[in-house]
Amino acid sequence: MGIGTYSKALEFVAKSGRRTTCNYCGADTMIVGHAGICSLCELPLAPGQGGARDANAPQSISKITELAEANDYDGAASAYDALYKESKDPAYLYAEALLRIRQSNSQIAGIRYDRNGFMEENAGLRDNAAKFASAARGLLNDAISACSNYLNEERPPISALYLSFICHMKLSNLREASVLAERINGIDSYLGTYSRMMLEINLLEPGLALKDAELLLKPDSFSINALFYIAMALFDMKRYGDAGKVVGVLQPHLQSVQLSVLASEIEEAMKV
Repeated sequence: MGIGTYSKALEFVAKSGRRTTCNYCGADTMIVGHAGICSLCELPLAPGQGGARDANAPQSISKITELAEANDYDGAASAYDALYKESKDPAYLYAEALLRIRQSNSQIAGIRYDRNGFMEENAGLRDNAAKFASAARGLLNDAISACSNYLNEERPPISALYLSFICHMKLSNLREASVLAERINGIDSYLGTYSRMMLEINLLEPGLALKDAELLLKPDSFSINALFYIAMALFDMKRYGDAGKVVGVLQPHLQSVQLSVLASEIEEAMKV
């Protein structure tokens, strides 16, 4: 496939797709058909899945989004705790982990080297960043533990398999994630392809990731995230010009910090 094919896929989605709100992080994602993957937290989007088990979940997630945007991360984390205690859905633990990662990153972003004196404020920011990152790791492990009871079943729930997979990915446990990706693929080809693509990018196998990402641009198995992974794969293959073109095609349809970071990395690479 080429840039023209990628553009046509996005044009089709813009005309035929619809925006769906994630029941775990509140992000809106353009999907086609009945299923998709959230463009922010990368959890599955499907009717009746996730927080729909709690009738108040959409309102709670909306409030969490407001709190996080106001930098009240502790308030947002407490709201996630309440959702988990009520629903026992471990995906809320994963979502809270992402929140803590975001909080950790915000502390790192505050570090400056033009302060006066011994820059004690930077030390405090580093300590806080480490604390929140540790909290995130704990939550990810808690989510894995909550799913473990289901994974010994002959045909475990796909939600438990995929959640365990993505938690292991966030923890950089690639060996464990690889085993889970194979199991996912044996049950659900859509999530199986997505899992392989994510794993291959992290295993530095951009050629394989590119092929799997292109499988996710078909109307019956579409994920807008696949275009981001295509751009990453092209970047890893040092095809910076092509990667930049994909980012340019994607930016009007997908707003994310990761995409902005990738765009900056491509720009810097092309200066060399």
